[in-house]
Formats: sequence, structure tokens, C-alpha cells
Amino acid sequence: MTALGLDQGQGALVWRGMPDPADVPALLAEQPDVAHGVAQMLDEGYAEARAVVRRHAEVIRRLAQLLVDREIVSGTEVEALVAGDARYGNGF
Repeated sequence: MTALGLDQGQGALVWRGMPDPADVPALLAEQPDVAHGVAQMLDEGYAEARAVVRRHAEVIRRLAQLLVDREIVSGTEVEALVAGDARYGNGF
């Protein structure tokens, strides 16, 4: 098995076999450009995830409250909530 690092065309970091998670810091320390690229992609992904949550915070709150109230919510109900069904308020 081979695992490729999160590189965007600057010479892929290749490991033969899956590295032990404890070895990853040392592997990235050997190639700081790859480590920087991985960190940048993770930072961008985190920022994007936060933006999505902020943009849809009210629907997420309503879904959370529905789950607290009922414990089980069907996929159809979640879809209706997201779509803005009047029973659930505004959606996405």
C-alpha cells in the first residue's frame, strides 16, 4: 500500500505503506514544504467549515433543538428543515 501526502503538484510526498501516526511529525519535519502545504490546506478547510456553519447557524440550531426535543428525526424531516419547510422555519 502507498499513501500520498497532500501535495498540489510540487513533488508528492510518498510513503510506502501507511505510516504509524506517531511517525507523521518526523516525516513532515523531513519535508517542511509539504508540512507547510498540509497545514495551509487544513487551515483553509477549517475556515471554510466555520463559514458554512456560520452561514447556516439558525438551521443548525433548529435541527439541534428538534433532536433534543424528539431524539429521532427522519431524513425527510431534515430535508424539509434544510429546504425551509414552513413547519420548521427558514431553511438554507
